[in-house]
Amino acid sequence: MQANSQNDPFIIGIILAGGRASRMQGQDKGLIELQQQPLIQHVIDRFQIQVAAIQINANRNLERYRRFGFPVFSDARQDFQGPLSGMLQGLHQLETEAADWIVCVPCDAPQLPLDLVSRLSQALGEKDVVAVADDGKWMQPAFCMLHCSLSARLERYITRGGRKTGDWLRQEHAVRVDFSDQPAAFTNINSRDDLQRYLEKNGHE
Repeated sequence: MQANSQNDPFIIGIILAGGRASRMQGQDKGLIELQQQPLIQHVIDRFQIQVAAIQINANRNLERYRRFGFPVFSDARQDFQGPLSGMLQGLHQLETEAADWIVCVPCDAPQLPLDLVSRLSQALGEKDVVAVADDGKWMQPAFCMLHCSLSARLERYITRGGRKTGDWLRQEHAVRVDFSDQPAAFTNINSRDDLQRYLEKNGHE
């Protein structure tokens, strides 16, 4: 089920900001300041030029997230079930949109690839329904492209207790898309130590 390339009107970008952020002492990662602006703003700046529209998945601080100017939706269940729950709700959002695809990215990846969406979409074959980035060493499950037809299958997986994004993507025979030319683009900021390392590496104190 091929999608077209960058800025395809049938691709909606979903920023996953609904986690518990336990390694950040419970602070909402998307709202943590990085270089004088919230972490999620860095993601928005690199992502919005690649998709027709953005929506934000968040389970806390909903009003603060709405200030970024995009629709905000929460998981169906408020017990922090992980990224798959946000992805599922993102697929449900397609029911009210003229769209067949979503591309998901995490809120804590300020260097995400500027060609993420185009490369994911171009890798899809005629019958493929999911693609995921691979940095050359590891699959990056939070950076994936999903077709609307996956909604019922993902719901069944979660209902049966499935929580591991990578396992589900492998089960659905995800196309792994090579981004080994830019592995640093998948750097994520999960903790205060990660934040400090990022600032030091990028010339900020």
